Amino acid sequence: MIDWNAASPYFYTTEVPEDEKAVEKHFSKSHIRYMGSWQACSCGFNAGTTDDFFESANSARALVDYIRTALKCETSVEFYTCWAGNQSSRPELKVGESIDNINVERDGFSLEENVFVTFIHSADR
Repeated sequence: MIDWNAASPYFYTTEVPEDEKAVEKHFSKSHIRYMGSWQACSCGFNAGTTDDFFESANSARALVDYIRTALKCETSVEFYTCWAGNQSSRPELKVGESIDNINVERDGFSLEENVFVTFIHSADR
């Protein structure tokens, strides 16, 4: 777990809150975490053309680093973004993405709602 840190609030992980546990049925993994950005939800991971680019880019970089670290021990990392209250809804789309193709500085970073992403390393494809 990565605790919330007010001095560096860009990324944290917690257990999935009790009222959001319905999301767990979508995952094949046994270790499922809630991941929050500087906005305390996944909205702040979207680093593109927003007025809050600095904060969002820091959050996106921390998320990508977290996934890269997890991929040292796992062959894949599953990630699902949805609106609060939609945790039990089926993802509208499932996609695979190589973490090696993500460069926040060059391309920005965005997450689509109701999309389930399985991150891998390019060499694992």
